This record gives sequence, structure tokens and C-alpha cells, in this order.
Amino acid sequence: MAEGEELEVPEATEPADEEQGERELQEELDQVRRQAEEYLALSQRLKADFENFRLRTQRQMAQAQEEGAARVLEGLLPILDAMDKAMEMSENDESNPYRQGLSLIQRQLKELLQREGVEEVGAPGDLFDPTLHEALLHVPGEEPGHIAAVVRKGYRLGARLLRPAQVTVGQETLSEGE
Repeated sequence: MAEGEELEVPEATEPADEEQGERELQEELDQVRRQAEEYLALSQRLKADFENFRLRTQRQMAQAQEEGAARVLEGLLPILDAMDKAMEMSENDESNPYRQGLSLIQRQLKELLQREGVEEVGAPGDLFDPTLHEALLHVPGEEPGHIAAVVRKGYRLGARLLRPAQVTVGQETLSEGE
């Protein structure tokens, strides 16, 4: 130190100033904590929203795949009907090579539908169910409420009805006095 220079001594801070500084720091810390909690809550909501979006998208994709598969399988049903009709018409011509080829194609088509989970609905003797069958005629003398004959086969894929079976339904015969 040079001669004549005075040494600067920091002034002692008063306790009131220290308390004021601590309060300000505490308020600032509280504000930062509140902001961090808000950001955490926002982050958690965004995470939950994203998870819900992901699950909803997966469900929609699965549903769209099922819808597409059902449409394709429904489109195959008239082809199967035509094959069944052709096989009926050539019933007496077992040696015809065209019939043999048609029989092979028909079998492959039925196997494909079966692998995909398509089931026939409505067979003679089954109880008539308006959710699965479409009644075309009521036939007197047959077992009441049961399917007498199938005019066009019906099909379902799981719980979804692809096409109702068109059937004739038995009806009680009415006596002349009624």
C-alpha cells in the first residue's frame, strides 16, 4: 500500500437488509418452484395425451384393417355363390375336367374364407334369427320358427354379419275354422 492511501473496509450490513435479501431470494425460489411444477404438470398432461392418441390411432388402424378385410371377403361371396351354382348345374357330369377344375377352385375359395374366420349362417332346421336370417317365405307344415330351406347362404366374420342368409321359415298350418 502506498503512503496516504486509506484502506476501504466494507460497511457492515444491517440485519434488516439481510432479511430483505433473504425474503427476495425466497420469493424468487418459490416462483421458480411454481414454474417448475407447472412445467412438470404440463409435461405429464402431454405425455398422457400422447399415449391416448397412440392407443386411439392403433384402435383406428385395427378397425380400418378389419373393415378392409370384411369388404374384400364380402366381395368374394357372390363369386362363391356362382361357383356353388355352377357345381349344382354340372352335378351329373363328374368326369368333365372343367367341373373338376371348378371344384378345386371352389374348395380353395372356401378354405380361404374359413382361414380368415368367415362362417356360414343359416342351415335347414336352425331356429330362425332375424339378426342373421332374412325370411323370404313362410312355409306351412314345416317346423314353426325354424328354417325350412336356404335360398342364399349367409356369412359372418366373427360378430360382424357379412350377409344375412335368405331363408324360408316354417309356419304352423292353420285349420279351416280359424
